[in-house]
Amino acid sequence: MVMGQEEKQGKREQRKKGEIEKHRRVGTNKGISSEQKLKQGVKAANLLTTTSLLLTITKVIIGLITNSVVLLMDALHNGADLLTSIASLVGLKIAQRKPNKRFPYGYYKAENIAAFLIALFIIYGAVEGIIEGIKRISESTSLLRMPLLALITAFISIIVSYYIANHTRKIGERINSQSLIANGKERLLDAVSSLIVLIAIIFSYYKINYVEGISTIIIALFVLKIGFETIWESTLSLMDYNPRESKEVEGFLKKKEKELGRKNIKIRFDGLKLRRAGPFLLGEVKVIIPEGINFKVLSERLNEIKEEVTKKFNLESLLIIPELERKRIVRVVIPLTNNELSEHFARASEFLIVRIDTKNKKVLEESKVNNKFLKKPVRAGLSVANDLIKRNIDYLITKEIGEISLHTLRDNSVIVLKASSKDVKKLISDFMNNKLLLFEKASRKKE
Repeated sequence: MVMGQEEKQGKREQRKKGEIEKHRRVGTNKGISSEQKLKQGVKAANLLTTTSLLLTITKVIIGLITNSVVLLMDALHNGADLLTSIASLVGLKIAQRKPNKRFPYGYYKAENIAAFLIALFIIYGAVEGIIEGIKRISESTSLLRMPLLALITAFISIIVSYYIANHTRKIGERINSQSLIANGKERLLDAVSSLIVLIAIIFSYYKINYVEGISTIIIALFVLKIGFETIWESTLSLMDYNPRESKEVEGFLKKKEKELGRKNIKIRFDGLKLRRAGPFLLGEVKVIIPEGINFKVLSERLNEIKEEVTKKFNLESLLIIPELERKRIVRVVIPLTNNELSEHFARASEFLIVRIDTKNKKVLEESKVNNKFLKKPVRAGLSVANDLIKRNIDYLITKEIGEISLHTLRDNSVIVLKASSKDVKKLISDFMNNKLLLFEKASRKKE
């Protein structure tokens, strides 16, 4: 019985932990897919459209009943919001379409176009508001009927507009939707506008008419500013400008370069490109890798960095393009016996060290060193490998090599290549023309 109760208690705790983790993930929005982002955007745009429609209808009806011109003007303002909300909704709906042959990168730019249209509506509404405000300063206000009903309507509009403004802006920031952020900012001004409407109704009741006109002009100027900002941002996005997040991402990748490099090996990121596509931020960057690096091991670390960057900076994707870098002046060693390629790396009588200009494919210098470990009974390969490392060798061309020697050279960034011929001149020529293959694994267990 006790065991049964403990088991039930354990299950309840696990469910509770699962719910907490679920809420945490939803709150932070980490790991959310592009489809989920678009669904959240559509849901927010739907809510925005519905509330704009209800507020518009309510203000028109109450404005006509109470003979409140300022409330009717606010209804007109909400009607403009309704049109911009529909534009935002259409943009996000189109962005949900799957990529095809005609649009291989998807329809994400549709959201930027919607943001552009929203900006035009905002600017138009602001200009009309300024004109109307100037008229109101000199004109007389109609007599207000049922002022309490008009005041209650304005008060409800303030509460609803403020809530919707915050909700829309938060969703827009979460999914990087320019149109939703623009709508959220504009709706916040709706709340302020409704507050001014509330004050204007009170002043109108007491026949102080010029307050309404001045208030309208001030609100219109704020709306005009938001309109120009939105049209500027959406235009830049449509032209694939470099977003402001680029510097932050670049700085983060520079720090990661130090973690990736070791000793005299430098791995660097270059040519970072970020661009906006609708609510998404996409990026690509080159990673310059010196020859001889174990790319399999490095690729695992690069994938980890990719995940870190996408989560930290809310990128939809980051394409990392590897690019091998070859030094211009390199030192190549070839094991020799009787002036020919030696059959065994560690048992060569001497080593030919060739200094080569890889860009111009030219031999700059040749020198020979004797193998002082030739007669060493054990671990001769390891001793030779360490000696060559001290001589700052970049490449080794050999026919055979043992496991310990191969790993020692690789760990010190010496690239080991398979010999294609016994002829030394041909080996050097093949090296300069990139015809030699890498030693993937040792050809001998022992030297």
